[in-house]
Amino acid sequence: MPILTPKDVAYFEGLTGRYARGAKPMALNFPAARDRKCHKNTDAFFRCHPDHPAVRGWLVAELGNAPGYFCLVAHSANRAPDGTLIDVTPLSDTDRKAYRFVEHDGSDERFNELKPHLPSCIFRS
Repeated sequence: MPILTPKDVAYFEGLTGRYARGAKPMALNFPAARDRKCHKNTDAFFRCHPDHPAVRGWLVAELGNAPGYFCLVAHSANRAPDGTLIDVTPLSDTDRKAYRFVEHDGSDERFNELKPHLPSCIFRS
């Protein structure tokens, strides 16, 4: 796993600082969606529904027994024309309740640089 730079740490501190404003995307059954393939799923959904662009971001959950510590996972959702976030990737009800979706703040290139740091990790705010 790549080493986090001070710029990366600042990004993730900002991300966890926005946790409280994170969204709970609406789950939508998309037959072509596959487990753990959220980026491909959202891109495929966008090809079928060009008015629902992909939105890159992170599933963030604060650990209940360790306030200020967060689990972060790179994730993608789609945005409906009315602004609603839609998640077409299959997730358990437990995961949907635990996580909030916090949108990536930056370019797709920056998101792709950051993804390898956090396939799933704990970060202290």
